[in-house]
Amino acid sequence: MKLYHHPVSSTSRPIVLLAKESGIELEYQVVDLFTGAQYQPEFEAINPCHQVPVLEDEGFRLTESSAILKYLAEKHAVPLSFENAPFQGGALDAFDFFLWQVPNVNPETSHRFARNTCNGCHTQIVTGGAEFQVRPRFPGSEAQLSGFLLGASVDDQAACVTRHFNELGRRGRILHDMVCPDEMLPPPPPDTTPIPGCMVSGGTAGTGGGMPDGGPPPPIDGGAGGTTGFGGRGGPPPMPVGTAGTTGSAGTTGK
Repeated sequence: MKLYHHPVSSTSRPIVLLAKESGIELEYQVVDLFTGAQYQPEFEAINPCHQVPVLEDEGFRLTESSAILKYLAEKHAVPLSFENAPFQGGALDAFDFFLWQVPNVNPETSHRFARNTCNGCHTQIVTGGAEFQVRPRFPGSEAQLSGFLLGASVDDQAACVTRHFNELGRRGRILHDMVCPDEMLPPPPPDTTPIPGCMVSGGTAGTGGGMPDGGPPPPIDGGAGGTTGFGGRGGPPPMPVGTAGTTGSAGTTGK
């Protein structure tokens, strides 16, 4: 198995630690993030998102630190303790409840997936929920429902909005409209409100064109400019779609 990583990557280090403490043999391939190696065609073919870590195992590729940890923990024996403390690998199965990280995915798509696939069980920071909608309780104590069900607000910085959850209230309105269609209810509270001062960025600028060595002999010029960058995602009303990046400048004249 090969691990593409970088020593400064905080998401790569837990995998290296797990492998070394568990005796899992990995081939380590450093991707130099400081020189932009993650954007080179060789690595782009491995992970189009240009991110580490990436695990390769006989043609199978896996990204996302939590998914790689879970994969290694299930495939190999993991020590129960490390430095006289319970080892995190022993609780990796719970990651399915605790983590929902989808970089480079449209935030609205991520939100709808998290809300609908398991009714908001994707943690406090995503849907205002918890590991479970009815929290575990001690004998004799009252069970608590999650904020996802009763009411919670979560900031989504990628979309520049605060998302408001109240699943029991939302479903109650749906049921009311089905049973009492002629009885009008007051307008529901908004699903989102803008985060003051938050800005959705525009697209990146195009890269310059032309041959690296200046092109063929004169008087052939150095080639056309790079392509125009994509516009950024639109924010909540009245925030417009981000403007497109500028077209790259033409290459220099060949010598």
